[in-house]
Amino acid sequence: MAMFRWLSRYVKKIEVFGVGIELREIPAEQAKALELLTVEARPQAAQSGAGQGESVSVTAEPIVQRQDYICVLGTTPSSRRSPREMDLMAEGEEIQLHIHQPGGSQAKMWVERKAIEEAFASWDPASGEISVQARTARKEGQVLFVFDDSDEVEVQACWWIWVGKQNLKAALAELGLRAPW
Repeated sequence: MAMFRWLSRYVKKIEVFGVGIELREIPAEQAKALELLTVEARPQAAQSGAGQGESVSVTAEPIVQRQDYICVLGTTPSSRRSPREMDLMAEGEEIQLHIHQPGGSQAKMWVERKAIEEAFASWDPASGEISVQARTARKEGQVLFVFDDSDEVEVQACWWIWVGKQNLKAALAELGLRAPW
């Protein structure tokens, strides 16, 4: 199994008592083509002014907010190696990084695409890390990629996660970023 997965805007994953459940939404355009969003309703004669036997077609809009992101699976850098996830999502000229426990939530950070490209281009492997200026919803900060001799990269963005170098490289490539390792 790949250590990252593409979670489309139509899939929401939750975990209940240790069991992963994926909720899939049918895109509105497909649902309309299949006539799944058309609801036949019988309005009250007094409210609509229509006759008793007439039905009115009402189109419902999907309730689930649509987002596209890539989830990279990893662990904590501690000796316990608890599971962690890092969600990467393109938002215009920024990339959102969200490191959290599976099913959990933590603060998110945003880095400008241009800043991360420049940091990757000027990376010196001898330094062992790449630092990129970032921001949270409230203040300035930085995202840090820390390298050692292992096959993993430690990513620090509000929280910490260890992920496989090749898995992170593949996830960044999905967002159009070329990783230098």
